[in-house]
Amino acid sequence: MHYNYGDNPHKAANSVKPVGSLQNQFNLLDNFIDCCYEMVCYCNSELIIEYANKAYHNLFGKNGQSLVGQSVKTVLGEKVFNKAQLYIDKVLSGEQVLYFEQLVHNGNQFKFIEVRLIPEKETEKGNTIGYWATLNDLTNEKKSDGNFLTHSLFYKRFREELWMADLKFQFTYISPYSKNIFGFAVEERLTQSYREILIPDSFSYFLEVFQTEIAKCVSGQQGKKPVIMGLEAYHKNGEKIWVEIEADFLFDSLNNLVGIYGITRDITERKIAQLKATKSQNIYKAIFESTGTATLIVEEDTTISMANRECFDLTGYSTEELVGRKWVDFVQEESLEKMLLYHNRRRLSTDSSLKKYEVKLINKKRETREAILSVGMLPDTTQSIVSIFDITEQKQTLQLKQELENRFQNLYENASVGLYRTTTDGQILMANPTLIKLLGFSSLEELQKSNLEKEGFVSQGKREVFKQAFKNSNLIIGFESEWKSKNGEVIYVRENVHSIKDINGQVLFFDGSVENITESKKVEQERENERILLRTIIDNIPHAIYLKDLELRKLIANDTDVKNMGLSHEEEAIGKTDFEIFPHAQAELFNKVDQLVINTGKPVLSHEEKVILKNGVEKWMSTSKLPLIDVSGNIRGLVGVGFDITEIVKAREKINLQEKALNSAANAIIITNKNGIIEWVNKGFTKLTGYSVTDSIGKTPGDLVKSGKHSSEFYNELWSVILAGKVWFGEFINKRKNGELYDEEETISPI
Repeated sequence: MHYNYGDNPHKAANSVKPVGSLQNQFNLLDNFIDCCYEMVCYCNSELIIEYANKAYHNLFGKNGQSLVGQSVKTVLGEKVFNKAQLYIDKVLSGEQVLYFEQLVHNGNQFKFIEVRLIPEKETEKGNTIGYWATLNDLTNEKKSDGNFLTHSLFYKRFREELWMADLKFQFTYISPYSKNIFGFAVEERLTQSYREILIPDSFSYFLEVFQTEIAKCVSGQQGKKPVIMGLEAYHKNGEKIWVEIEADFLFDSLNNLVGIYGITRDITERKIAQLKATKSQNIYKAIFESTGTATLIVEEDTTISMANRECFDLTGYSTEELVGRKWVDFVQEESLEKMLLYHNRRRLSTDSSLKKYEVKLINKKRETREAILSVGMLPDTTQSIVSIFDITEQKQTLQLKQELENRFQNLYENASVGLYRTTTDGQILMANPTLIKLLGFSSLEELQKSNLEKEGFVSQGKREVFKQAFKNSNLIIGFESEWKSKNGEVIYVRENVHSIKDINGQVLFFDGSVENITESKKVEQERENERILLRTIIDNIPHAIYLKDLELRKLIANDTDVKNMGLSHEEEAIGKTDFEIFPHAQAELFNKVDQLVINTGKPVLSHEEKVILKNGVEKWMSTSKLPLIDVSGNIRGLVGVGFDITEIVKAREKINLQEKALNSAANAIIITNKNGIIEWVNKGFTKLTGYSVTDSIGKTPGDLVKSGKHSSEFYNELWSVILAGKVWFGEFINKRKNGELYDEEETISPI
């Protein structure tokens, strides 16, 4: 049941308004209560305040409306409520509590309150449904009395020293409990001042604080809260103790400051515990900061309450940026559900969730970091401690390693060359498909039944050479040998082999690659045969054949060329230029033609050259020089072919001499082939007939000089004599080019 007291702002908002003539009576009652000097309030049976009058402001400095809806325990504070609990229980049982005194603090100073409690009962059933409380402020009366601190209700309920001092800090009252704190009797303590019982540093602090507060009181700026400070003091036995002083100021009835009163508590054990806790905390913090791994303290609601410096390296967030935030802000979505599940399970039972597991976190750059969390609960708390191990690089390394292993396996399985591992005595441990196929086996298992050393080599001597090579080296490149396949076929192979040794240098395995060079060997052999054949032809051909590089040094010279150079062996010419073999002037002529071929890439054919041998003998050579072009189209040198034309030159010179003699003869001379076609005429013929050499060549004599004066029988007889190989002699009547006829004696001789 709730009461309503009109529109008074200090009343409960959910009360029901009375109706009829009762309303006026309630309004009169409201006005009366609000005018009371004493504080009046109403509390229901659940100890919730439903009404408070205006006097509440005079007593506590707050508007009564702020009290409505609050619990009595909240308003009084737990300590005062516990002391008043006995009286509240009585009034709720239906008894009136006519008087009890209570010391309370209104937020600014202590107040000594006289309290009366009256139960409120239902009309019909008589059940207690709440109570009325009146509070009367007795503080000024007690202070003016001067001895109020001796009131039994004050010091008997406190296990602390209660004291009062003048403004010079000389004690005027000490409660009996003082001896339990300082070891001095009350009479001894009354003769002391705070200067004597506090160590110098603490007294200086005490003096500074109180002088400041006293100055505020004198100026009317008294602080709203009592002075509370922890100080270090002396015990009677000489030991140092820690005390907490809570003090306020005494005023007379004219509101003049007359002294100080307060409470002294022994906090030595608490201080020692705090120091130990601080030391432990410092040690814990030092350990926390020195773990070498990112470490967090996480609250039950996932708030991060602590983070060490290593967290910055992992997340990019400073400690200040992490503390106070939820760890869920830094977790990738795919890991969030799992982490929350473990987080909640761990607080129900430490054994019900994993203590170590992998997650994906998000750093300040929004990059994903792979991490392992190691999580445990702090004893007797709902906090968990989390160590974070960044395994991003490790995962990347493992992934790279796996990729490399996969690539290696793929390369190993699909390599175009054979790969193997064997022991030193030839036992096959590993072989890829290419090698298995090369040797004619169907599987590795079948191949492993054979022994490479005993059955794989055509020549055992080669195997020994192979093993001897590893005494001075760990690696052999390009070792060629002959192997035998499963069916006995000879296979030529080229190996690159690395030896695997133990720590003592003893060979354990051979890891090698095998290239099948059988076909290339056959091609090589064919090329060698071709080379031999070509060289045989070159050396036995009667013409000179040679090869020069771009520097015009001899690379090949056959026997004829060697003789033409006046040398005995090919080796004498190899690597030399013409300037090192022939006289300089002659070498210049050769070099000029050679350079023309090299520079233009065009051949020079049938070029006649005179060669003077070392013995002074002259030779004439007809030489053709061609550029040597490789498969890429680049000129690599030149090839020269020359044959001796010395006799031809001599014959040509002789013919030239004879021709000159015939041309010089006064008689007309012509030469024809067996068909009578003119091939040559001398000057005497052209002078006699008027026909030039050009007019004559290719014609018959009859085409030129036939006069028609002779019969066909004449000419038939003439040719019968000549074709018989005899000389014909007779006379002709011929005709010149200009038509004139002339008589001619003619001798025709067959050749």
